[in-house]
Amino acid sequence: MRSGASQSRPAQPPIYTLPTKPEYQAGNRGKSDRWIGVALALIVCFTIWALRTHLPKMQEFVHRAAASPASGSPPDQIRALMGVERKPYADRSGLTWSFARYCQGGTNIQLPNLRVRGTEDAYLYQSGVRGIAHCIFPVKQGTYEIHLHFAEASDLEAATRPATFSVNAGPNISFDVVNEAGGDGIATSTVVTGVTPENDGAIHLDYISEVSLLNAVEILPGFSGKQVPVRLLAGPASMLDSNKQFWLSDRYFSGGRRGQTPQQAQLANLGMYAFDRIGRFRYNIPAVPFAKYQVRLYFREPWFGRENGGIGGLGSRVFDVACNGNMLLKDFDILREGGSAPVVKTFDRIQASADGRIELSFLPVVNYAVVNAIELIPEE
Repeated sequence: MRSGASQSRPAQPPIYTLPTKPEYQAGNRGKSDRWIGVALALIVCFTIWALRTHLPKMQEFVHRAAASPASGSPPDQIRALMGVERKPYADRSGLTWSFARYCQGGTNIQLPNLRVRGTEDAYLYQSGVRGIAHCIFPVKQGTYEIHLHFAEASDLEAATRPATFSVNAGPNISFDVVNEAGGDGIATSTVVTGVTPENDGAIHLDYISEVSLLNAVEILPGFSGKQVPVRLLAGPASMLDSNKQFWLSDRYFSGGRRGQTPQQAQLANLGMYAFDRIGRFRYNIPAVPFAKYQVRLYFREPWFGRENGGIGGLGSRVFDVACNGNMLLKDFDILREGGSAPVVKTFDRIQASADGRIELSFLPVVNYAVVNAIELIPEE
């Protein structure tokens, strides 16, 4: 207690000091204090400089690390499996899908026993995320198109609980999984074109759905304002044609079955005509709403005619093909059009529906309808 202090004032806690060395006398203490002050000032200045210089980089590093655990430069395409941690998967087209923690929020759901129609790759749809989720996909600078993949696992009625998503904080897009797929347990997807990364070098996806799972996301190099051409084979594998164009394995189908040609030994020589889808079936292909496409359908008679053992002849297989409710081919007979040779039918200015679909229906008249490959080429 200091001398002269009031006796009624509470006692102050003792102040502990380090012992003073003999050299710290009054004459030297001022010099030491000045050097200590200079050192502290230098430390403060260095700290401020370091924070201003490196903090943004550290934040960017953390941001990118949270979006993708992979090291190195960002990719120019991503095939991401959503939901709980999953093993890498090579699909029927030979494309590899991987898991990374791209999304925050939402609820991760696993459905290992889910049976999915309309795809050769059910694994893509056996896990997903629902609720409110924000996803960050780091990519190289460029223009991309995004494919969101769904298969409704619950027994929902169409047009009751649409999923909602937005890209880079753009307008909300509603997508009714059951309505677009034609039922639950059927694979479907939607496409967004002309997407560029934001200033942080990433594409941002916000997803909201009470029930429907977002199963997988595909980000591919694209064009501004139009879709990348869609090339599908009605078979279990992909193909690179003579023009170096990549054809995907069968997908987007409903109904029918895979055909089987009598001459199995010739399959290796048939190229894109080695397999076919046969029966009563449809293809529901995602497209840009109201955009116009050139649609090409590829046919080869797999069973009837001289080349296939002389079974039947003209009129043995007759069928119709409609697109979005409009007839493209009426009473079409492959043998009558081209005999044993392949036939390619081309249709220009085919407009996608308001919800972004090119729906092709193959309707039997005599025996089953059949198709080998489908090509959609966006028009200006």
